[in-house]
Order: sequence, then structure tokens, then C-alpha cells
Amino acid sequence: SPKITIDTKAPAISISYSGAQVKNTVKDSSGNVRKYYNGTVTAKVTITEHNFDANRVNLSVSAKDVTGKARNSNSLISKSAWSSKGDQHTATVTFFGEANYQLQVSCTDLAQNTIKSAYDSFTVDRTAPDHLKVSYSQSVLDTVLEAVSFGFYNAGVTVTISAADQ
Repeated sequence: SPKITIDTKAPAISISYSGAQVKNTVKDSSGNVRKYYNGTVTAKVTITEHNFDANRVNLSVSAKDVTGKARNSNSLISKSAWSSKGDQHTATVTFFGEANYQLQVSCTDLAQNTIKSAYDSFTVDRTAPDHLKVSYSQSVLDTVLEAVSFGFYNAGVTVTISAADQ
């Protein structure tokens, strides 16, 4: 007689991180809560499912630079193959390149039970800002008034601080 499998339970997805520690958390321009790491970070994706098929998992990574331009995420990350231990199925993604990342994982089991996608936004930024510059502005009129008033005129000063960051 044929074997019948009854599966009414959707897969469960969890994502945990190791490596660099979160240095900051802010809302980005899209309204996503974004974590900032200053080093390489590894995401461990675990799917709990009895009837698991790795071909039914969509694990996608998108990457953008600081200006919002898309980057080739395949050159910035490394993905492992899926490993299984009972109903626990695990893969890792290591993010070593500097970028603003979006990680999305979804899964449908063999009985067509689907879990809502797990989604995360974070940034890997290992490079400190450089070319720090501080400048002060003073108008010619303010310079003349200060000299004529023998230093009793205190002109307003605009301080400009700038730095380059990638």
C-alpha cells in the first residue's frame, strides 16, 4: 500500500549571528531597523522541518554601497551548504565585504506549508572615516571690525567639520 504523509506544520526559521558585535542600531531611510557591525559577521540560518528539501529554500542576500548603488553580493559573502541533524537544517552566510545588506529567507515544505519570510537589514563597515578636517570661517567685515574695535568686537564663527567615509 502507498505511504501517506500528513504534514500540517509549516517550517520554522531562525537566524542568529556570530563574529563582530553590534556597534550601533538605527532606523534607515526605508524604515528598517539596521544593525551596524565593524567586522566580519556570520549568520547561522536554521530551519526546523521534518520534510526538508534544500531546493525549496530561498536564501537571498542583496548588498548596496553607502550611496544605495547595488553591489554584487556574491563577491562580498560566502555561503555554506545545508547540513542536517534530525529536523534541524543549518546553513551559514559569512559577510566579510563592506556593504548595507538585506538577508531574506523563506521556505516551503513538501506539503506546500509556507513560513513567512525571515528578513534582516544590517551593515558591515570595517573602515574608520578618514580625512578629518576642521575649518573656521570669518568674514572680511568681521576681521576689520575686530581690528578697529581693538578686540572688543566678537564676531560669530562658523565651524565646519568634515570626514570621508566609504
